[in-house]
Amino acid sequence: MRIFYTNLYDSATLTESSQATLLPVENTQDSRARKVWRTGTSSATEYIVGDFGAAKAVTSVIIHAHNLVSGDTDIKFQMNATDSWTTPSFEQVLTRADKTFGAVFASQSYQYFRIVFTKASAGVTRDIGRIFVGTYLEPSRQVDFSGFDLQTIDTSDVEMSIGEDEYADIKNVHAEFTCEFSQLPETDMANITTYYRTVGKYSPHFVQVETTGYSNYYYVRITKAVKQQAVGVAFWKTAVDYKEQVV
Repeated sequence: MRIFYTNLYDSATLTESSQATLLPVENTQDSRARKVWRTGTSSATEYIVGDFGAAKAVTSVIIHAHNLVSGDTDIKFQMNATDSWTTPSFEQVLTRADKTFGAVFASQSYQYFRIVFTKASAGVTRDIGRIFVGTYLEPSRQVDFSGFDLQTIDTSDVEMSIGEDEYADIKNVHAEFTCEFSQLPETDMANITTYYRTVGKYSPHFVQVETTGYSNYYYVRITKAVKQQAVGVAFWKTAVDYKEQVV
């Protein structure tokens, strides 16, 4: 399991290639993914440049709540010591997927980063709602083989009229799931506790449940207090309950 909660992106100073009126690039630093950055329509190549103010270590990038299409190309995450992008010191090609996509990589430490892509044509706009740039926590023990319990929740209201006609108030569909760990070493349990105390039940963040199986990125909040139970000597049993944040 990978847990992406140390988001350095939110404290970076951002510069954008273009932006639509009232939809600035700073919206991507808002935890509400429905607040989007919208590009302009004068150029096919669009980008966000971020300045950390000093070199920061980064191991991952995630792009969420976007409307990039399959015809958009050259989607890349780059890092450099200066705001110069002719030959950046680090470059990670990103593979677009619907809703959310990203990448993890060996730690890179630079002051500047850039997310860049080329639209299918210059005269269209693209939206991005949330971006993660930072490091991630990966416990040494993965979620138990039978410890991933996922439900798809439809919050729509379905009622029946007097004449027995059914009608629906259609609402959002989201995932709720539990990740169980039966034997976490002391260090992992301490890291999970620090993670929970940092994000609480109020801070949305990203998780990958299993990097070799359930590799989807989920944008989630924790819904219950994280409890821990001693199992033998220096091992702990715990579970984390999540609710997907709907765009």
